[in-house]
Amino acid sequence: MRYSDAGVDVNKEARVIDLLKSHFEKTYSKEVLGGIGGFSAVFKLGESVLVASTDGVGSKVLVAQEMGKYRGIGYDLIAVNVNDVICAGAKPLFFLDYLAFRRPNENIAEELAKGMVDAAKECGLSIIGGELATLPEIISGIGNKAFDLAGTCIGICSIDRLIKGNIEDGDKLVGISSNGIHCNGLTLARRVFFERMRLTPYDRIPGTNLVIGEELLRRTYMYSEEVLRLRDMGILRGVAHISGGGFLNIKRINNRFSYIIEYLPEPPQIFQAIEKFGQVPKEEMFRTFNMGLGMILVVKRGEEDNAIEEISRIGKKAYVIGEVRENMKNKVAITRKATGLNKDIVL
Repeated sequence: MRYSDAGVDVNKEARVIDLLKSHFEKTYSKEVLGGIGGFSAVFKLGESVLVASTDGVGSKVLVAQEMGKYRGIGYDLIAVNVNDVICAGAKPLFFLDYLAFRRPNENIAEELAKGMVDAAKECGLSIIGGELATLPEIISGIGNKAFDLAGTCIGICSIDRLIKGNIEDGDKLVGISSNGIHCNGLTLARRVFFERMRLTPYDRIPGTNLVIGEELLRRTYMYSEEVLRLRDMGILRGVAHISGGGFLNIKRINNRFSYIIEYLPEPPQIFQAIEKFGQVPKEEMFRTFNMGLGMILVVKRGEEDNAIEEISRIGKKAYVIGEVRENMKNKVAITRKATGLNKDIVL
């Protein structure tokens, strides 16, 4: 099974993005330093830059509706946007949300708000506005619990601290652990567990004690403290949020380089189960999921141990997983040494 079999065609999405970009670029002023295609948009404002990202939590809302658990989804919304903004080295500043219901539900709204506040307090972010919509003809989901959730994060950074992806041959790749599936690939995961295997969110993943719904609703890790700490240490050259598109996101750091991955930690059981029971090719897994690494950093060669020590001090696991090679092919090569397969995976 592939992501497209579940109804998500990332190649078509990419073509639509390129189409939109071709129109929107006509509006750019000279202050636009980074636009569509990066992890965030960058706009010059005096000696500083504003960094912005818009994202949602996708079909994870359907699992939340099934389980009746919403606070974590609110946390996720902040986390996915903050994680995009910090890829440019920006400090999260403020946030706007968009919440659309089939029928307004105060209990769900309150739980979502609590989760958003949890995450905002963690990274020093102010939630200062947004939009609430009632769209009974548009919003689908589970009865009157149906809703969709998205938002925009604005961050700020001085120009001299902006992470621009100025990487060099031989720089090291450092991966930081994820907390499971985060907010990407849920459509494929749901198709495998709930349609192909005919399980429910309350069932356990076969061969484990893990409840499917609880695993799918694990909160997205937020990486602002780790990234900003390494930025201030002067050893961080590039950052990739491993979200939609999986390991393909690494190529967005700098398209003049390739990224060679020679070590990977064992992926969490949720990914092993999706691959096994969904018969999902290994390459498709890396194109869709984070596979246990929610953020991949490029650090100066010789500084990788310092980076891992600092990340560990904050409380997350980190690994040296490979290095950068200068060439024009702009590929991610996951070697057979990293996967145990009989051939490399090239993305």
